[in-house]
Amino acid sequence: MATKGTPPVSRVAGYAAQNEERRALYLSYIEYCNAHNFKAMELFYTSPINVNDEPWAPSKVTAQFKPLIAAFPDWHWEIRNLTIKGDYLALHLRVTGTHQGTFQGIEPTGCRVTATQFTLYHLLDGKFADVWDLVDTDSLIKQIEQVDSTDYTISFFRWNGTELIRHPLPPYAARKLEERYQFNPANRPQSISYTDDEFEKKFGSEKYNELVKGREERRDIARRFGNN
Repeated sequence: MATKGTPPVSRVAGYAAQNEERRALYLSYIEYCNAHNFKAMELFYTSPINVNDEPWAPSKVTAQFKPLIAAFPDWHWEIRNLTIKGDYLALHLRVTGTHQGTFQGIEPTGCRVTATQFTLYHLLDGKFADVWDLVDTDSLIKQIEQVDSTDYTISFFRWNGTELIRHPLPPYAARKLEERYQFNPANRPQSISYTDDEFEKKFGSEKYNELVKGREERRDIARRFGNN
C-alpha cells in the first residue's frame, strides 16, 4: 500500500514511461534537425504551431532555418540538457557551424562558431504545439565579425642584388590565387600562448616537465654566460 501523500508505484511507472516516450520523440526530432530534413521536421508540429506566442504554419518554421543552413552548411544542435515536466520539454542546446555562406550581410569567413540556445516546447497529442526559443545570435555575429582580413596582403619577395624587396601581388592575381587554392585569410595561422597550468592540462605532465627542464637549462646558460 502506498504511503499517504505518495503516488502509487503504478502511477510513478506511468510517469517514467511517459517521459521516456517524450524524450524519444525529441531525440527523433533532433536527428531530423541535424540532417536538415525540413519536411520531416514539419511532421512534428501542429498546424499552426505557436512560435513565441505567434501562430505559424509548419512550413514557415522550417523556412527560417534555410538561410541559416545556407550560411552554415554543417550547422549542428547538441543537447546539453533535456528536462521533461508533464507536457513541457525544456532544452539547453549547444549549436555549432562553419561560416561558409553570407549571413546577416557578412561574407563567408570560414570561422567555426559556437552559440547557446534555450528552447521550451509544449506538447499536444504527441506534437509540438508551442515553442519559445532563445538563441545567442549576438555572440554568433561577434564570432564572424572579429575576423579582419583587410590587413592581410598577399605578397612576394624579389632579390634586387642586395636585398629581398617585398612586392604586393596585383589584385587580379591575388583573386586568382584565392579562387584556385581556396585561400581564406580567416584561416591563417594564429599565434597561441599558454600559461603553465594550461600547457600541463593540454599536453600532460611529461611534456610540461620537459618544458620546465628546458627553460631552466636556458636560464642557467644565460646566467653563466651573462656573468662572464
